[in-house]
Amino acid sequence: MAPEAYILHDALTGYLNDESAEQIRSRAALAYSKYQKCSIKAARNLLVTSW
Repeated sequence: MAPEAYILHDALTGYLNDESAEQIRSRAALAYSKYQKCSIKAARNLLVTSW
């Protein structure tokens, strides 16, 4: 799955605001769920914050 611009935008915004990794993951999951029309839980399961 290619990273979508809306996910990157929200994740980078959180990073620039010095948010925690989980807050950044939540931001990205909310964006993904909004545009892909899936649950937030499903979106969070697709995204990781570390290696």
